[in-house]
Amino acid sequence: DAPANPASSPGRASIGFCTVWFWLWFGLIVAWLVSAFFLLRWLWRQAVKLGAALGRLGDATERLDKGHFAAAPIPEPSIYSSWDELLARVDARQQRIAGRRERRAARRAATYQAWSELAGWSDPQPDLDGEPTAPRSQVEAAMAGLAAKVAGGIGRPGRT
Repeated sequence: DAPANPASSPGRASIGFCTVWFWLWFGLIVAWLVSAFFLLRWLWRQAVKLGAALGRLGDATERLDKGHFAAAPIPEPSIYSSWDELLARVDARQQRIAGRRERRAARRAATYQAWSELAGWSDPQPDLDGEPTAPRSQVEAAMAGLAAKVAGGIGRPGRT
C-alpha cells in the first residue's frame, strides 16, 4: 500500500506544511519589527528637531517681548529722507564708482605698458578712438589679418 503523499514516504525527510507557515510568519514578524524600529527612530529624531525649533522660537519670542528690536534705527535711505540727503548719497556713490573706474584704467594701462615692453611695441597705448595703427610686429599683423577675416564673415561655405 503506497502512502498518499510521496513527500511523507519513510525514506524521505518531511518539511511539513505547518513548518513552512511558521517560517513565513516568523520572517514577516521580524521584518515588521525591523521596519517599526527604523520608523520609530525616524519619528524620535523628528520630535527632537521639532523641540529644538520650538525652543528657538521661544527664545525669539522672548527677545521680541523684551523689546530688543523696538529701538532699531531706521535704515538709510528711507522714505523719510529729504531729497538733499538722497542726492548727496547718489553723488557720493557716483564719485566712488568714478574712483574705482580710474583705478581700474590705471591698472590696465600699466599692464598694457608692461606687455608692450615685452612684445617690443613702440606705441605704449593703442589708438582706441581712431583707426587701428599700423602693425608693430608680425604677431600683431597676423592678429589684424585674422580680425579682418572674421569681420568679413569667414567660416561656413556660402557666407559672405
